[in-house]
Amino acid sequence: MSITARIYVYAVALIGSTLLVENLLKWESQDIVRFFCYLILAIGSSRLKVALPGITGTMSVLFFFMLFSIVQLTLPESLLMGCIAALCQCLWSQQDIKPYQLAFNTGSMAIAIAATSLTYHSPLLHRSHVDTALLLVASSVVFFLMNTFPV
Repeated sequence: MSITARIYVYAVALIGSTLLVENLLKWESQDIVRFFCYLILAIGSSRLKVALPGITGTMSVLFFFMLFSIVQLTLPESLLMGCIAALCQCLWSQQDIKPYQLAFNTGSMAIAIAATSLTYHSPLLHRSHVDTALLLVASSVVFFLMNTFPV
């Protein structure tokens, strides 16, 4: 791996880890049972893939649970849930996963979740009275882009 690629991988891992730790220090849960139900579903769904027509490759079903969590849970809960599910997804893959790959994938997921949450909960969009359906579409696009392009 080139030095530029190493810097990029470690930067993504560091930024994602910082987001995760910073938000876990602000932990709050309005409904811990709901959080654990979402966590179990997210871990289970992280193994499932859906083939999309016209696109080579697959999309993880985890995508839907992450959107639900951003709407229904706090950011620290969503980050923890997404990072645990991303770790499980990596560990269940058929490949030998190196520690830097785990760190990159987890960091990338944390960044995608934070960006998606920022989009969905944007004061600007809420002040503009943007319809909830449009907020979900915008959030879905942000999550897809932030979870796809860094890789």
